[in-house]
Amino acid sequence: MFEKIATGFSRLPLAPEPVNPDQGPDYLAGLRDFAGQFLTGCIVLVVISAIVSVTLFVIGKMTALSNAQSKSLMWSGRIFLGAAIIGSVGGLIFWGSGLGKFNLMPAQAQQPTVEITKKPAKSTCTNTVEKLGPIFPNNLSDDDIKRYATALLTEADATPIINADKNGAGQIRVTGFRWTPTGPDCTSNNLTPDPCQDVKVLGSRDVEKDYKPRTTSECKN
Repeated sequence: MFEKIATGFSRLPLAPEPVNPDQGPDYLAGLRDFAGQFLTGCIVLVVISAIVSVTLFVIGKMTALSNAQSKSLMWSGRIFLGAAIIGSVGGLIFWGSGLGKFNLMPAQAQQPTVEITKKPAKSTCTNTVEKLGPIFPNNLSDDDIKRYATALLTEADATPIINADKNGAGQIRVTGFRWTPTGPDCTSNNLTPDPCQDVKVLGSRDVEKDYKPRTTSECKN
């Protein structure tokens, strides 16, 4: 008999379906399924407890049971009732985890769809700019070399360029820098280089060397 009761209750629709399952992944579905089975068991226990209570009442009226037997049956019934009350927690979980998604909720109270929009990347220029020395003697001043090397290059690359012996015989002199700035200012006044584009250091004798920009750690490519 109890098996038929349990089967019948397990077929009951415990809650309506979500309004729109395509709104997003339902991470609480598993919890609701578990709690739904728990709630079904709770309902079965309540029915069993009611049957036990009625049975005890009838037996007490029809037979003369000792106090020990009466207390034993009484506590048996209380255990069933206690289990039913504790099992009702499953029902609270089942319904609570579905708040805002069921057809019973008004449209204003239903769970809204949350859309996450990624912040767009910084506006990056597509043109390159440069800082060159005068036509003659074609070299940048020491101050300009220090300023641009510090602003455009990493410390590890800028330091040897700044501290180079520029007056040594045969020394290659720095004649300019060429880089792609990060927008919106796309002129040579912008000393923030594009983190994904190399900086060229120009030298005498038509020497060019590529260096990673100071902002290279910000490159997302």
